[in-house]
Amino acid sequence: MTNYSLQHVSETFQELTGHQQQRAIELAREMNLGKGTIDFGQDVQEQIRTFSHTILEQVKNSNMSSAGMIMNELLENLEHIDPDELSHKRKGFFSKWFRKGDTVHATLSKYQKIGAQMEKTTVRLRRSRESLLHDNEVLEQLYHQNEMYYEELCTLIAAGEMKKVEWLEETLPSLRAELEQTANDLTPQKIQDLDDVTEQLDQRLYDLQVSQQIAMQTAPQIRMIQKANQTLAESIESSILTTLPIWKHQIAIALSQYKQKEAGQSQHKLNRRTDELFKRTAHLYQTGTHSNPALNQTLQETQQDFVDQIRKTIQLQLTETEQRQVAEQTLSSLSE
Repeated sequence: MTNYSLQHVSETFQELTGHQQQRAIELAREMNLGKGTIDFGQDVQEQIRTFSHTILEQVKNSNMSSAGMIMNELLENLEHIDPDELSHKRKGFFSKWFRKGDTVHATLSKYQKIGAQMEKTTVRLRRSRESLLHDNEVLEQLYHQNEMYYEELCTLIAAGEMKKVEWLEETLPSLRAELEQTANDLTPQKIQDLDDVTEQLDQRLYDLQVSQQIAMQTAPQIRMIQKANQTLAESIESSILTTLPIWKHQIAIALSQYKQKEAGQSQHKLNRRTDELFKRTAHLYQTGTHSNPALNQTLQETQQDFVDQIRKTIQLQLTETEQRQVAEQTLSSLSE
């Protein structure tokens, strides 16, 4: 058996690591062209085929679309909140006389319901973010598995190429010379059989190279999906861990001022006979009057920032979904 000297070394072989080169040499030595080449590397190709379907299913089952739906729900909840509603702005002189008695209760009840809905939506967003990050962990494992398949295919191709050089330059000429020396009526068929071996080896190498290309093209698709997941997860994190707490804080202050002012107005009406209580209530009323406009403006700005952040995240989700669909189509075509 040949020692596979430099004359048998291919460009593919030179790019392998020392360990891979040794394995390629061993595989080349184990190849028996007389028994055919159909099984050479077939197990790795089958694993690649199954693996491609696994990645495709992982992409299809992504949580990205649900994240977009939840962000839309969050935006809908925000649209029911009007900062001016908490500023005690009077629409007319008679409005204070004809306001319903349960206005305060109704307003507080409304914000409590919205707050509860926002909390539920936030919990779902956190879960969606965690799901996206979990998807990335799974995809990272698949990426490394794909890398292993790619390296194994490179080793198999290098082994096949070395075997081909040995076949064409040493084994085949020797067998042809033997047939010519003992020529008979079956010699032409035997020569054809030798040519068939060459064609089979070429076909096997071609099939392995196709699988190698699939593995090579799968890697950037996985990375693109991971990047989309990470970007959306970071945007969700910014919404629920930064913007949302600031907005909730502003709402809490506004509600506190709202209740304080309503209480102050009630005390003003019920305790008109007591000068001391009247002065305290008037002072509270004056404080609320001066603080509310600035608070209302801050709340409006905070809410608008929150709405902008959510809309930005939703748009990001739509863009990333389009990229994911492209990746899905690419992976689907590669797995066929």
